[in-house]
Amino acid sequence: MTALYELVAQHRQLQALAEESELDPQMLLDTLEGLQGDIEAKSRSVAMVIRNLESFADQVDEAAAQMSMRAKKVRERAAGIRTYLKTSMQVTGITKISCAEFTIALRKNPARADIIDEAAIPDAYREWPEPPPPRINRKAVLDALKAGTPVPGAQMAQDERVDIRT
Repeated sequence: MTALYELVAQHRQLQALAEESELDPQMLLDTLEGLQGDIEAKSRSVAMVIRNLESFADQVDEAAAQMSMRAKKVRERAAGIRTYLKTSMQVTGITKISCAEFTIALRKNPARADIIDEAAIPDAYREWPEPPPPRINRKAVLDALKAGTPVPGAQMAQDERVDIRT
């Protein structure tokens, strides 16, 4: 079967030929209709490929989400076992265990500040972040443009998309 882009090119050539020459209009019309039928059949095939790819992408997303959840559970299990090992070493007073594969050691974490009463902390120890820069409300701009109100620096645009429905 001919590729879709080739069918489209043939259709364009026939349309140009129809505008430029004085061929039999009925023959040209029949040829264009036949070509259009081929284009529609090929477009259906291309749409099926698109739907299959989108379905496959959804399956990959779902598998990735399941694997991510599984990885999270495995990490949580590892953290629980790490806590168990730490507690066991602390209770027994063992601070270091060496073997051929690795070394297990209890280490001090870096010092941290635990905030007990946030309201009691003086302002000298607070950060005052800059407010975020203003953002353009695209919906408001679009609503104004739709209502016929000109908005300097903006214009209404509308593209086309391929919609494949069941």
